[in-house]
Amino acid sequence: LRTVRIEVPPRAGAPRAARVSSLLRTAADHGASELFLLSQARPTMRVDGCIRPIDSESSLTAADVESMLAEVTPEPWREAV
Repeated sequence: LRTVRIEVPPRAGAPRAARVSSLLRTAADHGASELFLLSQARPTMRVDGCIRPIDSESSLTAADVESMLAEVTPEPWREAV
């Protein structure tokens, strides 16, 4: 009897999807009503009417924002986004 091990690599977008989830969790933990993702800026959130950056995050590139939005946008609407 021979055992064959097959490994499937993670999807390329998985780390960014995890980052979106992490950002949303952070915003929720702070009671934020909105999360803002802009290129050339750190992610920011609105808490009690005030917009403030998420201090633990670095600035996002345009590619970061585009790929994170693609991960959370349903397939039929991705092209429009």
